[in-house]
Amino acid sequence: MAPGVTVTTPSGAPGADGGAIRIRGINSFGGSSTAPLVLIDGIEGSLDSVDPVLIESISILKDAASSSIYGSRAANGVILVTTKRSSTERFTVTYKGTVGWQSPTDLPETVNALEYRELTNAMNLQDGNAPTYDDESMALYRKNMGKDPDLYPNTDWQDAVLTGSGLSHSHTVSLGIGSERVRMLTTLGYVDQNGIIETTDFQRYTFRNNADVKFNDKLSMKLDLSFSNGDRRSSPYQGTIFNYMNTRSADIPNQFSTGLYNGLGLQGNNPVALMLEGGQNKNNTLRLSGAITLTYEPVEWLSLQGMLAPRYATTNKHNWKKPVTTYQDMEGTATLTSTPYATLTESGSRAFYGNYNFLMTFKKNFSGHDLKLILGAERNTYDYKYLSAYRQVFNYPDYDQIDVGEIENMDNSGHRYEWAIQSYFGRLNYNFKERYLFEANVRFDGSSRFAKGNRWGIFPSFSGAWRLTEEPFMQDVRRTLSEFKIRASYGQLGNQNIGSNYPTIQQLDVSSISVNDVITPIVTQTTLANPDITWESTEMYDVGIDATLFDKLSVTADWYYKKTHDILLTLDIPSIIGLGAPYQNAGTVRNVGWEVAVGYHNKWRDFSFGVEANLSDVVNKIIDMKGTT
Repeated sequence: MAPGVTVTTPSGAPGADGGAIRIRGINSFGGSSTAPLVLIDGIEGSLDSVDPVLIESISILKDAASSSIYGSRAANGVILVTTKRSSTERFTVTYKGTVGWQSPTDLPETVNALEYRELTNAMNLQDGNAPTYDDESMALYRKNMGKDPDLYPNTDWQDAVLTGSGLSHSHTVSLGIGSERVRMLTTLGYVDQNGIIETTDFQRYTFRNNADVKFNDKLSMKLDLSFSNGDRRSSPYQGTIFNYMNTRSADIPNQFSTGLYNGLGLQGNNPVALMLEGGQNKNNTLRLSGAITLTYEPVEWLSLQGMLAPRYATTNKHNWKKPVTTYQDMEGTATLTSTPYATLTESGSRAFYGNYNFLMTFKKNFSGHDLKLILGAERNTYDYKYLSAYRQVFNYPDYDQIDVGEIENMDNSGHRYEWAIQSYFGRLNYNFKERYLFEANVRFDGSSRFAKGNRWGIFPSFSGAWRLTEEPFMQDVRRTLSEFKIRASYGQLGNQNIGSNYPTIQQLDVSSISVNDVITPIVTQTTLANPDITWESTEMYDVGIDATLFDKLSVTADWYYKKTHDILLTLDIPSIIGLGAPYQNAGTVRNVGWEVAVGYHNKWRDFSFGVEANLSDVVNKIIDMKGTT
């Protein structure tokens, strides 16, 4: 893990661990995204869609100067993922497989039924009250616990609920082939993950093909294709199951000897019954992406590159929730039904991403001076469509299909939205004998989320470094101090990735009302708009050093100051207005932190090893919210 990077996973559900990555703290709030930009072979994507076996390297860009070339989506940092490509001119077959088990890392300690009753009596006596359980009932419980589970239960709710195997296994097969002109790596992968709850699991199939074609000494092409198909199952009562698992006492039975589930003392919500008989949520996600990159070098000092990279994702959800009846005794006296009727929601969404860019690269070297200039243009588009249908009351509860549900209270909904970003950018690199390094970047970004006049933002950045170990006066210490570099950077980044796609336009809602028993369609405004909003802007200063001793021990240290202005958020407005609050450029956040990383790497013949440790600290502070709290 790199210093200054934190990863949290609020859930351990198979295929839905909800992992969140933060780089150098949280830059924004109030609806703006705080996730870093993930680029997979130069294309925006999700780490969830990449087989870890395919990853060649991961780089993390944290300061504004290094991230700025990637534009408005890089305000929260950038994660660069490079996948493996064929590097040989012979045919290769590679297989990698893993097997593992998951188990809870920390569960609350519980007491058995007798201990629970003893502690309950002790609590009452300490409060000056009469004991809940008299001596006779305690003696009977002590005698019969474990012998008569119906009348004297001793239920371990954690063991009863956590019956899933937790087994996971993955398999990857790679086929590589190459020649002087064409190289190709094709990979097939499969992941199967079972949850610690019996009715939860996840399966995913992946395919990736990376091809490199060299037509001649001046023209080359990269053609990458990627496909993944994931299926996830979970319980519609999952939150309730975990809550009751850890809050119900052991003297409440789970299942009677007659096979009926107990609901007494559980408000009818028996977690085991809900888990096994309460229905299923099924989620299928299919992702398809491609990228074709053409590079042409007409002369030694000029390179032209164009890329077309479309992505398509579709998600289908099947949320089936069944009523579960529990009983208060083994004879079958009903206690409670978890929900009065079965419900089914079917939904489907599809998203199309378009990424198009063009780069011109100029390179020149003379007398130890290296110059490199990049000029480019980029366009990103997004088109999303959603449709759902709902039914309740199923007379045939074993058939979870929309047509089987009653039509009396049926419902449906759907929407579609789009956004686009247009960018122009440039980068200048200067290097004098690997001793003095300088870089300057500038981007000109326009977002469809903002109105004309506020649509475009300019974001510059600068960085410089001095490698002291390349100085002539440092040559005597090179055997000890292999590398020593001092660096500093300053930059600005923009962010427009907020919860609303049309925050500057009045939004209308189509609905209906009943007037004199006649249903009349109406159109109403629901949310106020603000045409004056514009980009969030993040400024960052960074200073640091990189040092290596004896070519083995490395030390990296950074201090940074980051301030985000004009954060887009909604503030409270008087409820008498009757409309939702508009977005405003109203917030300011400051992040100040430091990072230190130390590593040691060595090699003896064919044996090599390395160990690394890092320590970081960041202080996030909200400075301003237009006077509100």
